[in-house]
Amino acid sequence: MQIYSSLPTALLDGWTSREQTHPPLEQVGFHYHHAEEWLQVTQGEITFYSLSRQPWPLAAGSVFRIPRGEVHSAEIGAAGVTYRMYVPIEFGAGFSIPLDAGELKLLATNLEFPLREENADGGAGRFFTEHLSDHLAFCRANGDVVGKKTYLEKFTAMGRSSDGTVCILNRTADAVLLSTGVTVGTGTPGAKSFTNLRLFKQEDGVWKCRVWVNVPAAPSPPAAALPIM
Repeated sequence: MQIYSSLPTALLDGWTSREQTHPPLEQVGFHYHHAEEWLQVTQGEITFYSLSRQPWPLAAGSVFRIPRGEVHSAEIGAAGVTYRMYVPIEFGAGFSIPLDAGELKLLATNLEFPLREENADGGAGRFFTEHLSDHLAFCRANGDVVGKKTYLEKFTAMGRSSDGTVCILNRTADAVLLSTGVTVGTGTPGAKSFTNLRLFKQEDGVWKCRVWVNVPAAPSPPAAALPIM
């Protein structure tokens, strides 16, 4: 999610648009959408939150983008809020997809993966033994594919951190495919960004990561295209 200085009108040409109003102090729980959303606040204030509770405060005139599938919540300001939203599909029932407590616990566990890989407390083996499937296929950034046994053999501290976001790409009754951002070398000049794709599957009623793909992130856009926050 990001705040921008203006709406990308060329991009939004042909998108569906409607005005949305929320009453004062309403709490909107964590959910996601099957489509990308842009919005512009026209009155009042609203604060969006990523899954890690990073805030994105918006006031009248603010423009905001929510990527497809990104899990978020919102708090409405004391005067309520009105905004115009734009999506590339028709609005209808099921546009906002809620998440239950078990699913939110799974997504929070997913955010722990980079820190657990650092193994600062010596507990990485226990953590990943619990949360990885015995049928795991892990594709490293260099293209090597290993299973659970090989993955558990060694943990190396590399300054990993999570960007705190989760995008749900697909979801069924017993499987969730998601993406999340990870930085290696956090706080150093050589820091590198990656997208981690993870497929979690229920095995005997327990969520286990069965497929994990580590993909180098795309290059940053030109400075002129960057958001204001």
